[in-house]
Amino acid sequence: QRLVRAGARRLAFVGPRSASYSARARSDAFEQALQRGDAFGATLARMIDTRSDTHACGIDAARQLFASGERPDGVFCSSDLLALGVIDAARGTFGLRVPDELRVIGFDDIPAAEYDAYRLTTLRQDTQGLAHAAVDLLADRIQTFDGASRMRVVPVTHVVRHSCA
Repeated sequence: QRLVRAGARRLAFVGPRSASYSARARSDAFEQALQRGDAFGATLARMIDTRSDTHACGIDAARQLFASGERPDGVFCSSDLLALGVIDAARGTFGLRVPDELRVIGFDDIPAAEYDAYRLTTLRQDTQGLAHAAVDLLADRIQTFDGASRMRVVPVTHVVRHSCA
C-alpha cells in the first residue's frame, strides 16, 4: 500500500521466492495484497525470482524489469541489498529518477539503507523480538515435543525515507 500511496500503479516484486519460508511469505503477501484489491487499482507488472538477496541480483532484476516495454513504477524488494541494486541499475543504466519515476521499498533496514545515495524506504525487523520468539519456540519444542511445527510472526516497522516518498 505504501508504494501505491506514493503514486505507483505498476508494481513489481524482486526476491528469491523459494529460498526460505520468509522469502516465500514476502512474495506471497505481495501477490495476495494485489489480488485482494489492497493495492487500490495498482497492477502487477512483474515478479522477478532472483537466485539470492545480493546487490548484483538486484542489478540483474532491474535489467529484466526495465528492459521490457511495461516498466514498473513501484518495486518491492525482499531485501535491502536487492533494493540498492535495483536503484543503482535504474539510475545508472536506465536514467530513472527515484522516487519521481520509480519508487522502491526494501526489507531489513541495513546500515547502507540510510546512506544519502539511497535513503531507502524499508521494513525493519524486530531482531530482539525474533530472538525472543526463537528461544521461546525452541524451549517449547524441547519441553513438549509433539512433532508439530510452530511459527510466530514478529511485526515489522516501516522506515520511511526518500526512495518511496
